[in-house]
Amino acid sequence: MSAHEHEQAVMLLATWAVDACLPEEAVLVESHVAGCTSCAAEAASLRETAVMLVALVPPVTPPPALKKAILARVTGPDAGTRAGVRPGSGRADEGVPAGPPALQAYQRMVERLDGVLGGLDVGDWARPAAGDWTVQDLVSHLAAVDEALAGWLREPSAAPPAEGPPADAADAADAAGDAGILARLAAGLDERTRAALNRSRGEPPELTRAYWRGQADDIAARVIAGGAPLSRRLVPFGGVPLPVEHVLLDRAFETWIHADDIAIAIGAALAPPAPDQMHLMAQTAVGILPAVFAELGRTRPGAAAGVTLTGPGGGEWTVPFGGPGAAHVPAQRVTDVRVDVIEFCLLVGGRREVAALDTQITGDVAAGRDVLVAAASLARP
Repeated sequence: MSAHEHEQAVMLLATWAVDACLPEEAVLVESHVAGCTSCAAEAASLRETAVMLVALVPPVTPPPALKKAILARVTGPDAGTRAGVRPGSGRADEGVPAGPPALQAYQRMVERLDGVLGGLDVGDWARPAAGDWTVQDLVSHLAAVDEALAGWLREPSAAPPAEGPPADAADAADAAGDAGILARLAAGLDERTRAALNRSRGEPPELTRAYWRGQADDIAARVIAGGAPLSRRLVPFGGVPLPVEHVLLDRAFETWIHADDIAIAIGAALAPPAPDQMHLMAQTAVGILPAVFAELGRTRPGAAAGVTLTGPGGGEWTVPFGGPGAAHVPAQRVTDVRVDVIEFCLLVGGRREVAALDTQITGDVAAGRDVLVAAASLARP
């Protein structure tokens, strides 16, 4: 660590504490404080002071004209690339967020959760919300997993482009190799979460919220700026290459699940996601099932399952079981599984048990249960 680097970091600490640094300045500060004890302590103190100052200032509603002008700037065609402007936003209080449908789903789930967090008091943040994780732990966990995408978006040139867009999530999973894909994904993301919880426990809850939300807005701005080609590129998400579009839907899905966890913890109730968002999230989960069959050893060459998810946002899919030589054998439906779309997604999210799920299975019952077991195995903390 050079004296010049230390001096630069010290000069930027106060600016960094209020999220006003340029991206390259923020990288410099964060890299420096990781190895400098005195600057790390000062940074933590400044962040805490910034949060306290925000809490002391009464909210003011800006004039409509000012709000419209700001939104026009941050959601313009060069949002996220203009030096000195905090990319932003995706916070569309009016109308539909910009960007591809997967990003819109993610933005809507972020808005949904942020609305819940905005009504919490200090005691609510410490409530158990999922296992032994508190509300604050869940927000820190979401931020940690989002970092896997956010970090890549800041340096997308570090990873090779995909050879054309994957046909679906299953193709992307196959690119990683079937063996151990779920274990590799969970291990890579769990490590991020452990580090994040160690950092966030003990910090003011509003700081955890601000970091999560600021990063979510930055993700949105960078995806919008990158356009369709970026959405098709593969991200090394938790050590598994997946298209950006698929990762966005994964993040939308988990943000929805944990928003509901938090709402339940504080005794509130949230309406289900809009049908178009629910459909995208459900379709993503269904699309990766063939790769999961292979990992779980539940393949059936030449066989397929019909999956019908009922209710707003549902749909019908034919899902091949796969297996050796399956690509050369016409798939024939051997079972049909029918279940409510929300219940299916809660199963994928680890909030329902296979045995307790209200399902209708016709045809090969064992094959139908394999569909549900595979869906349940997708659950992560």
